[in-house]
Amino acid sequence: VRKAAGIDFVGLDPSTSWMIAEVEMDEPELGMRREGGGIGPVNRAEGGGPFRVVLTDRHIEHTSEPTLEDLSEALIGAYGTDFGVRSPTWISRFTDMSRQAASYATAVCCWPGTPHTCIPRRAVRASTRACRMP
Repeated sequence: VRKAAGIDFVGLDPSTSWMIAEVEMDEPELGMRREGGGIGPVNRAEGGGPFRVVLTDRHIEHTSEPTLEDLSEALIGAYGTDFGVRSPTWISRFTDMSRQAASYATAVCCWPGTPHTCIPRRAVRASTRACRMP
């Protein structure tokens, strides 16, 4: 819709990529890491698995969904081992990319009887759409 309306989506390209997951592991090193990310139990009171993992990704651009193999490689890069990572509940990626629409509307178009944000009813023909520039 934004592209069809000719509205730019300006901002900053990503500079960092992160991988986040919920997995089973064998006695991982718990806690935050100085360089970012870390491992923690889902249920802190009981301890044990499953564990939530957040790690920086070596690559910023990705063409596919993250896999258990990708997570294993990231764990080995950060900790020197993957702690027997297995049984992912989910694995995802996110970046620090920042984008925002340059404008939020190019015109206001309403159907008769729609909410008060539209052109007043008396200005609208009974069966036509009303559009006006903001």
